[in-house]
Amino acid sequence: MTASKNDTHLTNTTKIALLEQSVIHINETLLRMEKRFDSLDKKMEQGFMECRQLSWSHFRWLLGTILVSIIIPIVKGMHT
Repeated sequence: MTASKNDTHLTNTTKIALLEQSVIHINETLLRMEKRFDSLDKKMEQGFMECRQLSWSHFRWLLGTILVSIIIPIVKGMHT
């Protein structure tokens, strides 16, 4: 709706109804945006969980490799 100084043919009731309709549309848009952000949050949280699990797996593998590389020479030294 374009308003100008000469545009006075709308009643107050009509103006209120148009304002209410605009508020309803804004509210619907905000609710859709909230749902989208919620779905993005879930996807990001899943990604972080996968990353943490992968990091923990790599850490355990690295720790195991280090321990094995230390223990094998000790065991070989004890048997010679």
